[in-house]
This record gives sequence, C-alpha cells and structure tokens, in this order.
Amino acid sequence: MKKHKTIEVHHESGRVEIDAEIYPLIEYFWERGWDTACSCQGDCAEGEQAYITFTLLAYAERALNALHEALLTLKDEDFTVALNTWYWYDGGGIVGQILISPPGRLSELVEALRKLHG
Repeated sequence: MKKHKTIEVHHESGRVEIDAEIYPLIEYFWERGWDTACSCQGDCAEGEQAYITFTLLAYAERALNALHEALLTLKDEDFTVALNTWYWYDGGGIVGQILISPPGRLSELVEALRKLHG
C-alpha cells in the first residue's frame, strides 16, 4: 500500500513512481543532471522528514549547497536541511542523502531554487 500520492514519470532509467509533493524538487535536480536513487516526501503529522538519495555524493553536495542558498533567500529558521552519507554496496560507491524538514513546505524550496537558478 502506498503511503503518499505518487505520480509516474519517465526517467532515463525507465518509468518510476515518485511521491507527488517531492517530484518538483526531484525534477529540478534531474534538470541539472544530478541523478537520484530514491526519495520520500515525508509526513509532518508523523514527524517524518522528506529525503532524497542521490546516486553520487557529489550530486548530494551540489543539492545541499543549492538548498542552503535557497534557504538564505527564504530567511526562514523553521527549515532544516542535512546531508547523510554512506557506502552503497549495490551502487558501488558513496552516496548522499538530503534530509529536509518540515516536509510539508517543499514547494517553497522549489520556488526559491527556481528564482535563483531558473
């Protein structure tokens, strides 16, 4: 059973289902060539964070820098963005995962990113 409403999109890896609320952020990163492995839009009511796992640590670091820049323009201390890293045995390298809180306000981050970088 799906926890969140998803949308099906075509990606170079084939058709994938992505949580609807996080898709605009994923799309923003894909437009820059920063490939992702998995994601979840999170749930404020359950105290969850949104997350995006990138296939390369370098992509996660670029995303983190872009998000920090967007947060500076929002001047909102309620947002937190963090980076987790680990070695992904199946992927053969170090991956990075961005955690975003509060998850219910992802659209504000996308809007700020697009204002900064188009």
